[in-house]
Amino acid sequence: MFELCLTNDMFCCTDNLKKQYVDLDAPMDQASFDYELLVQMKCTDLPMAYHQSLFSHKKNCFRGRELVDWVTRHKELDDKEAFIFAQHLLYDGAVVEIKDRQKDFSLDGKYRLVIDTERDGVLNLHQIGKEAERRFSVKRLSALEQSKQLRNATMELYSKYLTEDGSAVDYERLQRSREFNIDYRNAVHALQFVTLDDMEEVERKCFFINIYNTLMINGLIVIGKPKGILEKKNFYSYCKYNIGGYQFSLNDIEHGVLRANRKPYAALKRLFNSKDPRLQFVVAHFDPRIHFALNCGAKSCPPIKMYVPERLDVQLKLAGTSFCDQEVQVVHNKIIVSKIFQWYYSDFGNNDTEVAKYIATFITDQELLAKLERVINTGKAKIKFQSYDWSLNHL
Repeated sequence: MFELCLTNDMFCCTDNLKKQYVDLDAPMDQASFDYELLVQMKCTDLPMAYHQSLFSHKKNCFRGRELVDWVTRHKELDDKEAFIFAQHLLYDGAVVEIKDRQKDFSLDGKYRLVIDTERDGVLNLHQIGKEAERRFSVKRLSALEQSKQLRNATMELYSKYLTEDGSAVDYERLQRSREFNIDYRNAVHALQFVTLDDMEEVERKCFFINIYNTLMINGLIVIGKPKGILEKKNFYSYCKYNIGGYQFSLNDIEHGVLRANRKPYAALKRLFNSKDPRLQFVVAHFDPRIHFALNCGAKSCPPIKMYVPERLDVQLKLAGTSFCDQEVQVVHNKIIVSKIFQWYYSDFGNNDTEVAKYIATFITDQELLAKLERVINTGKAKIKFQSYDWSLNHL
């Protein structure tokens, strides 16, 4: 690797570098050149790895010298010019030092692309290009209309990077895809400008189910898979989207909105207090079937699907049927079910018999249903819970 001794003479190439900085393969508005370059970096061969510290870990980090090497390969610059180019990326805010402490670019420094950064866990801060930002400053967007655009962008991801049954995600290819880094990011960025009060109950329920599943994927891509019980707990509170000017974490969406502000598992209080403005978006009628639709990124979770308002009731019924047919067993008069039924026991019934009767409404396997009904009819139904496979649902 080269040694650098920066002098004033070296900056004579700045104008030329700036021109190359703008002249990318895919032409865009000049004001957005930095984001398009970041997408080019993300979607090619810039090495990206974890940065592990005592209190946190971050994905998609790279050394300064790896960035300079990338620039020399892709921008046809020599080493010294590439260093100055990388320094511009830092000064312009396109690349950030992971601890946000270092002002000058360094070969040994560790950096992230700004599209992979977050502020207090909010993951939809950045959009590709400025045209959308100018439009949003004029008027608010309909959440109902924006949800359709988000579904389209998400369906594109699902069709290319999920298995057909929705059980596994190709995270490595997805995180470097243009579909994720442009179309999807722009769709979720627009959520900051929507008005949530134009949605009916079924539309809002569908909207937040889809948001939960995509926010989970986004968090796993940008932040990484949580390790250990404490990190898991913090992950669900940390990962957020700004929606209509309000912050909604994974926990806020699941327990606040979709579970009608019920207490999370092992929690002492509800997420939204009586003065929380987000209470206005809580579903009026709690539907336990949402547990068959929400995916937490683990192998034991229900599969990932895209839900639409006009078919939501049918889709939730099918999700419950698919999940219960696969997860429920009857062995020696004991009913063995997913741990989801333990964590949210009171969502399904007040005792084992009531929970078993609720589960039975989703069973289509006639042999399994007959066994289950025999146990229920004894009046002594006992439910046991399977261990949960928390390993990542990666392809």
